[in-house]
Amino acid sequence: MAISKTINKLYYSIKEVSEMFSVSESALRAWERDFPNLKPKRSDSGDRKYTEKDIKEVCLIVSVRKEKKLTVEGAKNYIQAKEHKKGENELLINKLTKVKSFLQDIRNSLD
Repeated sequence: MAISKTINKLYYSIKEVSEMFSVSESALRAWERDFPNLKPKRSDSGDRKYTEKDIKEVCLIVSVRKEKKLTVEGAKNYIQAKEHKKGENELLINKLTKVKSFLQDIRNSLD
């Protein structure tokens, strides 16, 4: 899903993000409770300040909900599973990199 506006500000208000994704402000506030990666900063007056990272997280939530037609709970589970798999892949890549390095050391010692 493409973001309808380009990200070129440091912070966006909840109203701007709401309009950007055509979702209600109350939905965004509820998603903060449901999705642990969505944590916009707060101003001294308590107003939410969405960063580029927050906007990307909202984009992910909206796209998963619309494309996969999932409930909030379903989207939450889907995103968590995706993050878990990404973590497992990173661990595997690290292990394979160490094995490759080890094998290269053996080959170099044989030369």
